[in-house]
Amino acid sequence: MSGLNRATRLSRPFLPTKPRLNLEELTDDLKGVSRQLNGHLWTLVPYGSAYLSTLPSMGGAEYVHGVDDPDKGWVPIYGRLYPGRTDGTRLVILLHGLASKPTDPYLRQMIRALRRTGCAVLSAALRGSLGRGPDHYHAGLTDDLKAIFSDAKLDMYEEIFIVGYSLGGQIALRYAIDEPTSRLKGAVALCAPILMRPCQLALDSMSLTPYRISILSVLKWTYHRLAWNARRSGYAMDCPLRRVRQIRSFYEWDQHVVCPRYGYGSVDAYYEAVSVAPQLHALSLPSLLVFAENDPIVPIDAIRPSLAHVPDHVTVKIAQPGGHLGFSPTLDLGQDASLGLTNQVAGWIQSIP
Repeated sequence: MSGLNRATRLSRPFLPTKPRLNLEELTDDLKGVSRQLNGHLWTLVPYGSAYLSTLPSMGGAEYVHGVDDPDKGWVPIYGRLYPGRTDGTRLVILLHGLASKPTDPYLRQMIRALRRTGCAVLSAALRGSLGRGPDHYHAGLTDDLKAIFSDAKLDMYEEIFIVGYSLGGQIALRYAIDEPTSRLKGAVALCAPILMRPCQLALDSMSLTPYRISILSVLKWTYHRLAWNARRSGYAMDCPLRRVRQIRSFYEWDQHVVCPRYGYGSVDAYYEAVSVAPQLHALSLPSLLVFAENDPIVPIDAIRPSLAHVPDHVTVKIAQPGGHLGFSPTLDLGQDASLGLTNQVAGWIQSIP
């Protein structure tokens, strides 16, 4: 027994000790969880509330134009055009977000706010978003905007602004950097994924699985309709439908759908080519960039360094509270207008001479 007792005593120092509770780490973890929950709530609640409370848009007419694509031939451009004042020369082009449509409630709210200021509004459909035509958009596709600007039906508008939501905001900034025409007077980007890689990683993470499943299901359904249209027009989609149905992540979507269609050698090459964050210094016209501190889809910490050295005519606002395209009804962007996102954006456009 004495030998056993001695062995037990000798072994005690090697037994695992109970870890001490690190209050600082626990506090940081709780803050992280709270921040994530806050971001999800401010993303989902305003989005759902808009669907329940926003009345259908009244007035306006279907907008139809097109672009001569070197690979797909004549590709239609659709939208909804709402007139402004009789003598108005200002037009605001709205660009919706990923897996969305130009008549969604959050866009209808902006249309009403802009029309109250006298602006005409064109709520444009990103290429293929309505399931019409033989082709689809990507995060850097500006050819359709070029075609809209050259449309003779819109020649009456001497001053044009672009307001883009999420992916539409990324495209708006891409166009403002690459095509700063004299008629383009300003650009607004709301929760834009200006760095594509961190946004793709966020969307493909486990915590955003419900978002990913929902958005990909819309993209796949739309792609199926576009493939049917393409067959009727004598074209073939670059990614077979069988492969599209197997896609489970946004990385795969970009790899198998976007890159082959638009000639990018890799997903990394695509992200590098379209992301506007490294080129914000090249914005030569007034621009308003609005983000949310707790946006679950566009991680602000990843893009914050890119926002530190923008030109003086570029205004950056990071809202708190807020989620992805979801903001407080008392949001103040510093404009002499009623509070709230739509009123403040409309006020910013009115402030540009």
